[in-house]
Amino acid sequence: MKNKIASCVVVLAASAMVLLAAVPAGAVGVSAGASTWYAWWGYTPHQGNGDFDPGLLYGPVVGIDFAKHWSVTSVFLTGNLGERFDGLPDLRYRRYDSDTTVGYSFARYFKIFAGFKYVRFDDDSSGGSTPIFGSANQNFYTMGPGAGLSCLVPLTDTLFGILNFSGLYCYGKYKDPSVSDNTKDLGYNITAAIAWHYAPASVTLTLGGRYQYLDSRYDTMTYDSKTKFYGITFSAVYHFRMGDSE
Repeated sequence: MKNKIASCVVVLAASAMVLLAAVPAGAVGVSAGASTWYAWWGYTPHQGNGDFDPGLLYGPVVGIDFAKHWSVTSVFLTGNLGERFDGLPDLRYRRYDSDTTVGYSFARYFKIFAGFKYVRFDDDSSGGSTPIFGSANQNFYTMGPGAGLSCLVPLTDTLFGILNFSGLYCYGKYKDPSVSDNTKDLGYNITAAIAWHYAPASVTLTLGGRYQYLDSRYDTMTYDSKTKFYGITFSAVYHFRMGDSE
């Protein structure tokens, strides 16, 4: 797992450096900050009578914008979520959620985007917590392309309304000590938020809500699941420009 994560980081960093080298000087804006998502969740059919415990996902967000209409953004979130059962040990999941997208602003308020989605759950059947990038004896992951539409509407000089919708078409795998099966996962994301830009510090604060749905179909297991996540999002991002001012 650590090697896979490290490889992804290296690939993203190398891609960013190549992209930065390719665009004209003075045309690149850089964004970096932190993003959070306090998420409630659940799946059906649920094999028990217990409840699902919400959790806080957190991680970095980085991006670049160039040539007036183009942008590249990457967000990586991780955190712990719980599932409680009646008469059985509780489970603690380590969840990873990553989106890397390329966007194009085709109109004043609208942007289309496409990119790569990665979702992973790790858990220990004994009920213990799984540390970040730690090993676990049960896991599920899925990855694949996604695409969507974003709308950003200025409400005042410093306040903006944001609405995003995207669809996902992913392939993944479920694995535990006794079972291994491939999955096809279809889903979507909806995000609505208010962003405030504080120009003296070049910082944008964004508060909103996010809903994510994933329909997982297994190749051989007679079990398909529908998983939903929904909750409150918050991010703080610092923006600066490289090279000459526009």
